[in-house]
Amino acid sequence: MINFGAISLTHKNFNINELGGIIPSNCSDKTEQTKHLNSLKVELGFSELFFLSTCNRLLFVFWSDKMVSPDLCKKLLSKFNPSISSDKLDYYANTAELLQGQQVIRHLFEVGSSVNSLVVGEHEILGQVKQAFEYCHKEKLTGDNLRILLQSTVVNSKEVYTKTKIGENAVSVVSLAVEKLVKTVNNKKDTIAFIGAGQTNSIAGKLLLKKGFTNFKVFNRGKENADNLAMKLNCEAFNLSDLDTELSDANILFCCTGASEPIIRPRHISNGNKSLIIIDLGVPSDIDN
Repeated sequence: MINFGAISLTHKNFNINELGGIIPSNCSDKTEQTKHLNSLKVELGFSELFFLSTCNRLLFVFWSDKMVSPDLCKKLLSKFNPSISSDKLDYYANTAELLQGQQVIRHLFEVGSSVNSLVVGEHEILGQVKQAFEYCHKEKLTGDNLRILLQSTVVNSKEVYTKTKIGENAVSVVSLAVEKLVKTVNNKKDTIAFIGAGQTNSIAGKLLLKKGFTNFKVFNRGKENADNLAMKLNCEAFNLSDLDTELSDANILFCCTGASEPIIRPRHISNGNKSLIIIDLGVPSDIDN
């Protein structure tokens, strides 16, 4: 059990945009992310590696004979993103949660059951944990030890949601954003442009449909995810390269991508639309200020 190690960087210890600065610029591409993680696993001598990235956390869990320490954290982050400065590496390593053995198991159980979430009781995090494990398992980053740990996390978390009242009045960052938007917008025929087609924007789209909004556009780097979300919302899908020509009629931007640099530039929103509302859930920010 002592071989379980984890490095956790969350909203509890960091500004959310600081977390975004850790992710390499090309990691929005899953192929490149896999290369980064495989290289990190080999160079640090981990037998197994699990990686979870959400809007307010980065979590590395590994099976290794190495003791978790600030030095190991610096090595891991510098391998993951070589562009991080030495000063930043020191800051991240001395501020992150460094966990060993049973601490790792407890932490994962708290993450999966949302006890460790920005909004306690939200169900989204368990789906993100399962999705991250499926990805790591598919890419052969994990093995039997982390498989058993992650499966136990899912079982434990489901039991917490079932046998306690933790999710009785459950909300999430996404649902809070949608509720705020509904209270702000009077015209449900306004055009909502989704920048990004991942899980967060998919949930937002589903909630907005239920609230009576009907006019949507989806912009995403990958065609498959864009088409899938557009089909659910009965709207058109566009590539990010179409932002210059297809964004001008939007009244509302709902942004959440995995990009490490801003997607929305001043030219995209300087169209004289006085009623433009921007909701940015990207980490780091998807908006170039």
